[in-house]
Amino acid sequence: MEPPKRTGYMLLLALVCVNVLVRMPRTEHETGVDSFFVHTLATAISDQGRIPWVLNPLGYFGWYPLSYPSAGPLLISGLEQTAGLNGEGAILALSLLYGALSVPLAFVMARGFRRDSTFALVVAALFSLAPRFISFTLWSASTRNLFMVLVPVFLWALVRSYRRPSSRDLTVFISVLVLMMATHRLTILLAVVVLAFVATYVFVLVLRVLRLQFPRVL
Repeated sequence: MEPPKRTGYMLLLALVCVNVLVRMPRTEHETGVDSFFVHTLATAISDQGRIPWVLNPLGYFGWYPLSYPSAGPLLISGLEQTAGLNGEGAILALSLLYGALSVPLAFVMARGFRRDSTFALVVAALFSLAPRFISFTLWSASTRNLFMVLVPVFLWALVRSYRRPSSRDLTVFISVLVLMMATHRLTILLAVVVLAFVATYVFVLVLRVLRLQFPRVL
């Protein structure tokens, strides 16, 4: 059953508030080994005014010896300097923001697969409140948090580029993919998703051709 548009908006807003509340600090400082490591990298950027481990363009993506994907530390450092926050304050602000953003992003992704607001609301709730996702966005600077937030955008752009192919949609897809590569090395696993998408496209295309050639059989 499709809920009224106003009801859908209110449920989305309520879900955003719930996600922010569950990510409110329960400790005095940030948590996680990865968080302290990324925090150190962000501090190095703020202190030196450059990314010291990027000695080669591939270093920005962590594809060069002794380098590390730089989007996460760069984002934390940028927020520190522009908002006048300390490192822990910037990490907390981003963690809360990721939790809030995960709701509309997952909702839009689900609507890309199926034009059903109830289905999209359920997907948004399951994605944003998944225990694993919460653990990485609970006052943590682990770069997995930004990577996980971008996954719905990646899937939405992939489906949209198939249904409504245009230069704009392709640009969005490539931009998101590049940002994810600069966020975490786990992006390589998305190749499985892309290959599955291509295989499905080929299968559907072959099936259409066979139906035209052998309409009595298929």
